[in-house]
Amino acid sequence: MTEADGTGIGHSQLTVTLGRGDLGAKLECRALSPTLDVPMAAWVEVDVYVRPLTWELTGYNAPVLAGSVVNLLCQVKGARPAANITWFNGTNELSPQPSSNLAVQVKYRVPVLE
Repeated sequence: MTEADGTGIGHSQLTVTLGRGDLGAKLECRALSPTLDVPMAAWVEVDVYVRPLTWELTGYNAPVLAGSVVNLLCQVKGARPAANITWFNGTNELSPQPSSNLAVQVKYRVPVLE
């Protein structure tokens, strides 16, 4: 668009659908003008939140005696941000108690973005 004083306004809008493959992508807008030696540019780095790709529960898969210690591992992979894991026994949420043998260890691994 050209203003009354001869200056111009450029406007461009981009609508995109982002996916897992766009995580960390840089989208750039460039403005060209005969009065510029090099184009003006601005960019934004895309931070895409994605649901988990897989989850797996491993550990002891047989009957156990009361009082036995059983180690179970729940792994949720591919989520961004990292998934929060909560353990339940039926409808009751399990949480570590000072007088119980329940120990919940949480480890987060930061994904490497390429």
